[in-house]
Amino acid sequence: MLSRVADNLYWMSRYLERAEHTARVMDVHISLMLDQSKQSAELRWNRLMASLSLEDDIKPTYDTKEFCRTMIFDPDESASIFACVANARENCRQVRGSISSEMFEQLNRMYLMMKEANFDEVWSDGPNEILRAVKEGSQLFQGITDSTLSADEGWHFTQMGRYMERAQMITSLLDAYGQFYDKRQEEVPDPTTHLDLVALLKCCTAFEAYCRTYTARLKKRQALEFLLLSKDFPHAVRFSLDRLAAAIDAVSGRNTSLQDYGPLERMAGRVRSRLHYTTINEVLDTGLKPVLEEVEEDCAAIHGAIYDAFITYPIDKELAS
Repeated sequence: MLSRVADNLYWMSRYLERAEHTARVMDVHISLMLDQSKQSAELRWNRLMASLSLEDDIKPTYDTKEFCRTMIFDPDESASIFACVANARENCRQVRGSISSEMFEQLNRMYLMMKEANFDEVWSDGPNEILRAVKEGSQLFQGITDSTLSADEGWHFTQMGRYMERAQMITSLLDAYGQFYDKRQEEVPDPTTHLDLVALLKCCTAFEAYCRTYTARLKKRQALEFLLLSKDFPHAVRFSLDRLAAAIDAVSGRNTSLQDYGPLERMAGRVRSRLHYTTINEVLDTGLKPVLEEVEEDCAAIHGAIYDAFITYPIDKELAS
């Protein structure tokens, strides 16, 4: 596969995953803002900014309307949902010959829906509606991809992009909620903390899955264990890293050139193994923040290694094959 095509497929998936995650987190937090005290308002705003990695990019105004205008529709804000969908569509457009027509049609529909929307009408109807449309549109695109694209190298690059982005986004989200896991706090949360725990799980579409795995009685320790270490839940960090490593292994195994993919495969395997063989007690003994920072650094290193191996590798190595 051409490195340009691999790059486009990788970023198409990353941008769309980012759009879906941003829409979900905003949907949950906008609903939370309807029921909050003055004391919790600033904490939740700062948590929202941190969970979307916006602390240094956008100054919080505590104005829900202006925040929604910027983060949903502003084409000049690189973190906005519209910018992510537009970038995903552009990457998709450049590889029309490597994807199905249904994939491009779905992504184009999402782009046109957002481009033609009027913010004042959206705000009047409630921003949750368009946020849910983005979530559903992204999930539909993923389903179309899995059902219309052969499970070849191109498909594996879409998986790399999806799960790389998901692992990083969920890690940032857990970091933003990190104060929950202070050992000095009671395990049974107070009403405000209980509401925030529900919000955290819903930001990862995990509330019902958590309740089926544990019980409807929420506990901070179990919520962290589920979102960080679950091997079965699609939005858990460990699950995402498992799928990322599997996609890397699949592409490396399919490639018959003389390019050495060993360092990338070993790096992905180490990251995956680190969460396989740890427990929630060990995470809390070490401290949540150092563990999450390590995951973020590992993801950044894997991203660079993916580029070195598949995107920007020296041309003489390929010619030598």
